[in-house]
Amino acid sequence: MAQLISTPMMDLLVQITTNHHLQLSNYTLQALGMAPSSEHSDKILPYKPNTPIGTLDTQHIKVIPKSRALPVPKNVPPGHQPFESTFRLKVHLPRNQLYVTRVSRNVMLEDIMRKVCEEKNLDPMKYEFKHPVKNHLSKVCFDKP
Repeated sequence: MAQLISTPMMDLLVQITTNHHLQLSNYTLQALGMAPSSEHSDKILPYKPNTPIGTLDTQHIKVIPKSRALPVPKNVPPGHQPFESTFRLKVHLPRNQLYVTRVSRNVMLEDIMRKVCEEKNLDPMKYEFKHPVKNHLSKVCFDKP
């Protein structure tokens, strides 16, 4: 496919995907630099979307599909999967502090302890989990041993 040397890389991608009825967001361009000898493979050249084709030292540009890796959500408690059944856990802390989080049944108490101590700046070696007297199914006390 012949193009003007002043065509920006992003415009080239739009033209190619439109002509071949491809979805633009699923593809990217890869500019390949010429290898000095036949023993070496072509190296991938970095570029910005508005870089004109003529400024790149290349004779080949490939259209490649983007990888389909799912993004990892941020601030997700350990062991939590999307659409997983969770329950609300209340942790009563020293000085009348309360820590509330949602956890799945697969989360280890050790992970919860580490997360609570990290967020509240507490020493995990000085505290332990204890069931409160009332409603022990949904609350957990966090007391010194």
